[in-house]
Amino acid sequence: MLEDTGLTGVLKDGEEAVYAVGEHFLSLVTFLGCAPQISLTDEAAVQGQPVCRICLHDFDAVQLLESQPASTLRCAACRTPQRRPSEPEHNQQLTCPECGESSPLFRFDWRRSAAFGCFFVEIENVFPHEAVPADRLMEALEALSGHGWDYFYLSR
Repeated sequence: MLEDTGLTGVLKDGEEAVYAVGEHFLSLVTFLGCAPQISLTDEAAVQGQPVCRICLHDFDAVQLLESQPASTLRCAACRTPQRRPSEPEHNQQLTCPECGESSPLFRFDWRRSAAFGCFFVEIENVFPHEAVPADRLMEALEALSGHGWDYFYLSR
């Protein structure tokens, strides 16, 4: 499906689940700011600049992927900063000490710096917060999986 939409291109030689960007990549990802600097192919890359590519991550169980350093976790109801559990589980219930709202951890506001899931589509070598997925991409992912999708930024 990702190849059919034009998000991904060919599988990179010698790398499992790592793809070149596809022919419609620039219409499926919206870049923000004045002049984002990304290279879409090895041939177009400025010396030393990494090439944008798509990595697929498929896990058997729900995983937490989060940026380093992680953003402050906030209550989804009142936005009060929360103490992050040392070993967070997606369905772990937390109660906000400020407003009393109780929710599973995945519903708290991770400020787009973390997400729980089993399948992730990672767009590598784009500066965090410099791009967002277009509605067309999000709709295609939802149609394929039967579930809603969201996005976040991963800094390692």
